[in-house]
Amino acid sequence: MATFDDKSIFSKRANEEEKTPEAEKAKELEKEEILEAEDQDEVEEQKEVIEPNDSDSEDHTKVIGEELIESESVRKAREKREKKEKKLAEKNYAKMVRKHRKQLKKNPENIKRYDTDIEKGLPDEVVEKRILDNLVNVTKKGSTKSRSKIIFSNIFTFFNILTLAIAIWLITIQAWTDLVFLLIVTANTVIGIVQEWRAKNTIDKLSLLSAPSALVIRNGSKKEISVSDVVLDDLVVFETGNQICADSIVVSGTVEVNESLLTGESDAIIKKAGDLLFSGSFVVSGNCRARVDKVGKDNYIEKLSDQAKLYRKPN
Repeated sequence: MATFDDKSIFSKRANEEEKTPEAEKAKELEKEEILEAEDQDEVEEQKEVIEPNDSDSEDHTKVIGEELIESESVRKAREKREKKEKKLAEKNYAKMVRKHRKQLKKNPENIKRYDTDIEKGLPDEVVEKRILDNLVNVTKKGSTKSRSKIIFSNIFTFFNILTLAIAIWLITIQAWTDLVFLLIVTANTVIGIVQEWRAKNTIDKLSLLSAPSALVIRNGSKKEISVSDVVLDDLVVFETGNQICADSIVVSGTVEVNESLLTGESDAIIKKAGDLLFSGSFVVSGNCRARVDKVGKDNYIEKLSDQAKLYRKPN
């Protein structure tokens, strides 16, 4: 009688069922689903790596903002420090210049003089040094007495103080009728202030030198500059009708000048090489080149003006 194994039979049937096309499709579908799930997980991981979350981006932006704010404060601090250093340097330079000019004023013999070339004149380096040394043709304008000084000198006089003391004594004894003289004293003081104030205004307008500009030769070329920009040893060109802006020495050419404003003489005076031209005089004819010998308050015309401005209170 033939025997058979139950396990082998069932295993064969299972294998046959597994080999059916439906089973194979199911397995393929399962594999595809597993692969798709794995691919989706990888994509999500990549997104997380590439794109940080919102909280991280906010923190990053905040850090950048703090760095920008810090750089702005550093820039402002640097600009403030540079401005302070520049101001200090300018202050030290001005102090040095004042000290240098003071020394030259005390020792004028230390001023270096130049034999200016007739054709080229002064170079720019020498002109800059002259300006630094304050050897320019700048003069002080106005009278020697200020308005406040005029008022003070007219009120606080010996006579007014004595009168005020008498008036105080009369007030203490209640002698009111004897205080009429105060009106006369007050009127006298006011009249004195007004008269002296008018005299000051007239003197302030006094100017014997009216030339606005001068023709100079610098670096071999002619330049028209302001009278206040003329420096010591400058080479100036004078022609007919010009006013002498500074005391100068003729180095070439011949001119006739009218010095009536200075001396009162109406006759023209001939000036040749080596002769002195006084500031304030006028060129009547001819032309010449002259080297500036004096500037500013050292000019002859300025000394005359200073004497006219030194007025005294009338008695």
